[in-house]
Amino acid sequence: MILLNPKLDCRIDEEVRDKNGRFLGARITLDDVQIVLANVYAPNDTTHQMLFLKEIQKLISNFVQEKIIIGGDFNCALSPNGKEGGNSTSKKLPVIKEIEKNMPLWLV
Repeated sequence: MILLNPKLDCRIDEEVRDKNGRFLGARITLDDVQIVLANVYAPNDTTHQMLFLKEIQKLISNFVQEKIIIGGDFNCALSPNGKEGGNSTSKKLPVIKEIEKNMPLWLV
């Protein structure tokens, strides 16, 4: 879900979703500036997370030259400092590496 204040001078130009409802992207024009807002809710299972991240990359590739803001829940702490309790981040190393590999692409 992406919430926008109805008082904003904003127009939704395009929406993109995945088939499972875990990714929602919207290209909007806000005060004459185009940006892409994306919300993710990644699965918790490492195998499914890897597939999900590859799907996100395909969806976001349509917006590679635009300003992108991605929020939501990747269900993965990128470092031990980003989590308390539960399983060690070492179990998510493939997911962490995939996120770190793609972050520069998402932040262009």
